[in-house]
Amino acid sequence: MKSYKKWSAAERTASLKKTNQAIKDGLIPQATKCERCGQTEGKVMYHNDDYSDPIKYLVSMCWRCHMILHSQWRAPMACAKYWFEIKAGKMYPPVFKHDFKILEIDHGIK
Repeated sequence: MKSYKKWSAAERTASLKKTNQAIKDGLIPQATKCERCGQTEGKVMYHNDDYSDPIKYLVSMCWRCHMILHSQWRAPMACAKYWFEIKAGKMYPPVFKHDFKILEIDHGIK
């Protein structure tokens, strides 16, 4: 895991471990529906907006929306286009594996 915004890779990894433990312990439910596009199939996970609290700031997201969100700084135009399409009701196919080629093929994000 890489550093993201002001959070180091170590901080993000520690937060993810705590989030996964909270899911395992039943403190929070497993993510099942993307809050951005509505996707319920494929990889659905949590994005943490603030890694200081591994439970409080979670947003349920499909893999595609999650990776688009993390790509906003390096590909702002492609990401803006994606969010516009999602807002307009477009539904992309679900993603079942962590594969960045999907972002490159479908959205031009490298």
